[in-house]
Amino acid sequence: MTCALDQVSDELLAHGFKYAPVLDSYPVMPAFIRVFASSLGEFTVHLPISDPSLLKLPKPKLLSLPDELAGVRLPHLEGNQTICLFDEATKNIDPLNPRALIAACIEQLEQIIEGWAKGTSRLDIAAEFTSYWCFHKACYLYSSGSDSKLYSFDRKQLDESIATEYLIAGSVSEALSWALKRGFYPRGSIVNPSELCPVIRVSVKQPFYIPFDADWPLTTLGSFLAWLRLVDHNATANLVDKLRKEAKNRSHFFILLSHETTYIGLQLTLERAGKVALGVNLPKRKKLNLRQTFSTLTKHHCLSKFTRFLVEDATKEYIYQRNTTTFKGLQDMRICVIGCGTVGGYLSQSLVQSGAGVGRGVLCFYDADILRTGNLGRHILGTIYLDEKKSDAMAHYFQQQGLAPNSRAAGEFTRTEIDKPWDLIVDATGEQGFSLMLTKWYHERNVATSRPNIIHSWVSGFGHQAKALIYTGEGACYACQFNYNSSPRTDRYQSFSTKHAQGASQLFKRTCGESHLPFGPEASMIAAALAMRLLKQEQEGEVNFLQKAISPKARQYPEKNMSPMKNCPICQN
Repeated sequence: MTCALDQVSDELLAHGFKYAPVLDSYPVMPAFIRVFASSLGEFTVHLPISDPSLLKLPKPKLLSLPDELAGVRLPHLEGNQTICLFDEATKNIDPLNPRALIAACIEQLEQIIEGWAKGTSRLDIAAEFTSYWCFHKACYLYSSGSDSKLYSFDRKQLDESIATEYLIAGSVSEALSWALKRGFYPRGSIVNPSELCPVIRVSVKQPFYIPFDADWPLTTLGSFLAWLRLVDHNATANLVDKLRKEAKNRSHFFILLSHETTYIGLQLTLERAGKVALGVNLPKRKKLNLRQTFSTLTKHHCLSKFTRFLVEDATKEYIYQRNTTTFKGLQDMRICVIGCGTVGGYLSQSLVQSGAGVGRGVLCFYDADILRTGNLGRHILGTIYLDEKKSDAMAHYFQQQGLAPNSRAAGEFTRTEIDKPWDLIVDATGEQGFSLMLTKWYHERNVATSRPNIIHSWVSGFGHQAKALIYTGEGACYACQFNYNSSPRTDRYQSFSTKHAQGASQLFKRTCGESHLPFGPEASMIAAALAMRLLKQEQEGEVNFLQKAISPKARQYPEKNMSPMKNCPICQN
């Protein structure tokens, strides 16, 4: 045994485990067994140590449990009777301290067993409910509207095979928009996704869980309604009322249940007996005997289809806001990105993933340059876009990704563009002359227009620094980073000390008649990240200038709320 395994063994033995190796493995796997006593009876747990380094946590297996819990769905217990101790993505695992790690595992195991015995852990299953839902099929929730429908279509997968995909959308055009982005494969006369049935949406206020005495998985509408009544009585009454109303005119339904960010679905086809059980022909105010209704609906002749669905949220609200707690996102904003080079590409990717180009908003790209082979080494655009205008390529790229449907290209940014009603102007050109002129245009713009924010993001110091500045019309503008008292102007915050001063003639390279700096894509990524940091800061005006040294040669400055320069020829003139 290794030293670590010796410590693991000592800790387990000290907590009442006995050595019980897995003899049918080669080599023989060390394992331990223990009987846990509880108020309900005894739980026997077998703990194999498959990885003595403990980089992978031990997977305890439940060998026996009290008769009262036999056949009952228990939280943290997987289908092969393996007990899930921790979420390894959030648990701080320290394999350098084996005894403490094993002690933590044993403590967690004891808490799980205590919860099983006392029935206090039933709500734990809500967080992992979709794992126990035992779904037949999966679908995407694309529309959050109340009049949505279930659609299906065939799509070609990466291996060229054809698969059927299901989607909840508000209209056939919306469904087609999604399908085209997913590799829609039309067959014969089928040129649109097929509309299957309307969606009945019901919000559940209480977390989903599986009662200890429930038969699972659910196989009838009656058992489904009886289970839902235990979870949320009001949600059940709401669903029965909607089913009773809709079943008068149709037989096919999709029930969508939601609790916070968890969704499950159920596709039904009601037969005549099922409609009678729901009382579709009874007077509207006639109350149903729910117990009798549920009992009747457990009969399989009431349904000809009962398909459980796992529903994955693909709505814009979920996609663009799940990664932040305070930032509201960029949906419905009019945004322009000037400069579609490497910085503009990575920054646009972040803007799009924050909601730019969605809803009533627009994401407009300005850049008349052509994508060349020399750009491919550090640009998000690939070979397919060679010899295309960068602005056209960027708009097409994000439209194809399906995340920014309102992307468009506009070529070159001129003086007149500043007067358009932008909410945000992103300057990713990295050209001092243009950035200065853009700031001047901003101050000269038509005062009747709105006052957008400008974010400048660029790579500086010959590729050794990344910088970003936000200007709201107050505070320091782009020109304020220069000292105009000297001639020529000097940087307010120098990129290098005298010791590490760099010479431009040695750093620039010439390719195809163009000068360029040979720095890697990480510089552009950092510049884009700094711009997003300014955009997403919780309190506007907290900082307005960020700089990050990419190499030891460049100076590193703390984040700043840079004040205007008194001699600034733009904002102080």
